[in-house]
Amino acid sequence: MNLFEKGETTSWFRAISDNIRNEINNLANTEICNTDLGDLTEYYFAKYQIEEIQIFTENITKELTETKLQRYNQFYRPGYSEFGSQYHMLDGYKITFTIPFDGDKDLLDLRPSTFYRQSFPVDRVIAPTDDDYGKIIFSLEYAKSELQRSENSNEIVQKGFQREIDTYFKTIETINQEVRSYNNGLSNIVNKYLETRLQKQMIIYK
Repeated sequence: MNLFEKGETTSWFRAISDNIRNEINNLANTEICNTDLGDLTEYYFAKYQIEEIQIFTENITKELTETKLQRYNQFYRPGYSEFGSQYHMLDGYKITFTIPFDGDKDLLDLRPSTFYRQSFPVDRVIAPTDDDYGKIIFSLEYAKSELQRSENSNEIVQKGFQREIDTYFKTIETINQEVRSYNNGLSNIVNKYLETRLQKQMIIYK
């Protein structure tokens, strides 16, 4: 699966605003007239405020397992058996990183407004619960020979991980910036819809 490919932040925020407006428009007349607007604003702000994604980089873990890697044979020529098959299998290692996070998992599906075309593959994403953080499962694969001939294979793996994951984290921070902007304007959005709804009710009473 890939992160950031199922929707756009701007459309998502707009849909939430539409939900707020519809819910306020459907308030009972007695509720909009007899409830303090400040209390209603606080209620809808708490209900629709979006929780940013928080990555716990210090708690990232990794696990190494042996695997078989399929590699393309660069000498392969169709119809020429002496060059071997199109692919060959190598002994390798799969390093699986577990990245704990908290916040709204749905944000990981969204493209930020400044998004550029790039693939962000992960193995899977587990949503946070009341009892545990969420987890982004991400893996890299290396040929055994590549790591065994190195004096510091752990450094190779760590640098490879950092090189790959940095763009993921930067994209998450871009999304968080847009979330902060949305949350900062949320009270004004709610107030506008409440005042419009109240004005409609006052016109009816007249």
